[in-house]
Amino acid sequence: MSKQDIELSAISEIIRSDGMAEAVKQILTHRVKTKDGFRYPFFKEGSIAERLIDFMYNHYDKYRTTPSLETMQKHFKGFELQESTEPLGYWFDQLRERRKFNMILEAVQKVGQELQAKNVLNAEMTLKRAVSQIQAEVNIAKDMIWNLDVESRISRYLEKKESLGLIGLPFGIEPLDKATGGIQPSQLITITAMPKTGKQGLQLLVA
Repeated sequence: MSKQDIELSAISEIIRSDGMAEAVKQILTHRVKTKDGFRYPFFKEGSIAERLIDFMYNHYDKYRTTPSLETMQKHFKGFELQESTEPLGYWFDQLRERRKFNMILEAVQKVGQELQAKNVLNAEMTLKRAVSQIQAEVNIAKDMIWNLDVESRISRYLEKKESLGLIGLPFGIEPLDKATGGIQPSQLITITAMPKTGKQGLQLLVA
């Protein structure tokens, strides 16, 4: 399968499955600034696919939704969805694997040039930079991605800020509120202690 096929198939499946939010989460819309604007390293430079993903990213950034097929065809005459029986994640993996292959190939070529020139230290630094870049840009661990679900995290932060850190009904006892965030929906709270230690008094105080 050609590079163009992978890219257009991924774009088609993003549109078909309303997957722009997932593409952004997976950092497949990662872009780098150039003197002429931006380019997207997961897509072939100067290709129609890169122009398509740039439009889709800007559309999502403004409206928080995946552009429809009608919208794409309005701005890109002759655009049609590619046929595919594979899910969106498959095409994301294909883009990621190809990007990794290209980055490794480029790094190996540079390391070879440095070694031929007897610049062992430069070769080592080139290799380290390549591994670091691949880990940061391609091998993504979801529990390490700080910018996933940004909108919902901001919303949760604003709610907690408004309620002084609480996410449920306050106990009315500062240490408990601070430790638990308050009484939250569907919780079953059981108070256990030795007899005559104030369990009922605590319950009455909370009530």
